Amino acid sequence: MNAPAHGYTDALPLAFRCACGWMKYAPRGKGWVPRRIGRSVGRGMTCAIRTRAGARLAVDPANLDFYCQVQLQNGVWEESVLDACLRALRPGDVFYDVGANAGIVAVDVARTFGDAVTVHAFEPQPTLARSLTVSIALNAFTRAQVHRLLLGDTSGETDLYVADHGVHSSLVSREAGAIRLSCRMETIDGLVAAGTVPPPSVIKMDVEGAELRVLQGARKTLRVAPPVIVFEADDNMARFGYTHRDLFGFLRELADYTFHRIDGADWIPVDPADDAAWGDYVALPPARR
Repeated sequence: MNAPAHGYTDALPLAFRCACGWMKYAPRGKGWVPRRIGRSVGRGMTCAIRTRAGARLAVDPANLDFYCQVQLQNGVWEESVLDACLRALRPGDVFYDVGANAGIVAVDVARTFGDAVTVHAFEPQPTLARSLTVSIALNAFTRAQVHRLLLGDTSGETDLYVADHGVHSSLVSREAGAIRLSCRMETIDGLVAAGTVPPPSVIKMDVEGAELRVLQGARKTLRVAPPVIVFEADDNMARFGYTHRDLFGFLRELADYTFHRIDGADWIPVDPADDAAWGDYVALPPARR
């Protein structure tokens, strides 16, 4: 996927600065108002913010609230998830960012490891995928690629329900009024078999409840060479009709995974047979323990 990167600047326009000010100081509408600013007066902005690792992250005005939040948090989003990915990766690895959204994890992984790690980011939302492609160009990353795709358990056209807050878009709508977007879905097994992407060493997944479907589409790949998987397991699972134990049990059928809940910088071991708390998790295969 190609997108022009010329004209992007680190100088933040007035619309961006106003949106950040609203998010920081206003008593309400902290996300809604910045989104309205980005989708109206800020539509033509071509600027980039700096991530924690110092990479340039191109701003998608349609999701301006996300970038304001990152800017106000010193260039990071879900820091413990990023740190878990960095901790799991080794030189020579292939990293999948599934549900990349703005791509802040993919970008900081590429910035941190340089050419030592290959990055494949999967994001179906057009404006976010385009901005992430611009980010890769702005940073001159040579081993990072964006795929405007949904990953799941089948191949074909499907509907993504795009929430007003783009981070919450999902295959099963979580809010009234979500916009239905027709997207191409592929499986990890199919992409690997076709040679489109190499098998992953580490997968980060945040797909608003569709994590089990992504893994079901990766059975063969995970059996042959089980990767580390950093994933979200929270209340979104209920909309897809499964639980922690279903997710953990499926992975245990494929490999002798152990599971750890991410708690800041700590990884807390959990019993896959127990009812686990909502949160972010790391699944470790034997070769990575």
